[in-house]
This record gives sequence, structure tokens and C-alpha cells, in this order.
Amino acid sequence: GAATFNYNTGPNQTATQTGNVNLSFSNVPNGGYGTIIVTSSGAGNWTITPTGVTGKVANGGGGVIGMGPAGSIDIVSFTYDGTNYYFSVGYNFT
Repeated sequence: GAATFNYNTGPNQTATQTGNVNLSFSNVPNGGYGTIIVTSSGAGNWTITPTGVTGKVANGGGGVIGMGPAGSIDIVSFTYDGTNYYFSVGYNFT
């Protein structure tokens, strides 16, 4: 599926993930940062692929963010420097 993180809605958002998703970003200012609290349903272990941006994921990942198992709550944090998005994830808040 596809989803958009619109910064104008607020820098901290929630989502329920039911499959792999391509995530785009809109209205994020230079120096902007935010978090997405993601609850995983279904089989879990889904991925989030940032699209339309240059994304760097902490601890590797090749630009793809791996998520936790079914029922987990993961927190994706990002910072935007005007060119790149830097992502990190806190896993499995259960």
C-alpha cells in the first residue's frame, strides 16, 4: 500500500500497518523531525519504504525500514536535513 506523512497534520502521528507500505512525505521543513507510532497487525514483520526522498536508515537497511512482529508497537523517528531523511526505529513496545 501507500501512505503519506503530511507534516502539516503534526510531527507526531500514529498508524496501523497491515502490509508493506511505500511512505511519502509532504510539507516537512528543513530541520523538521517527527515520529510515527506504528501498530503492526496481521502477520507483522512488514516493511516501510520511504519513497520520493533520500532516506538513510540507522543500522543499515538499505533505505527500507523493517518493522516488528504481529501485535508489536514500533516507533519510527525521522529527521530531515533539507536533503536526506534519517530514520531510526524503537522496536516492539509491548
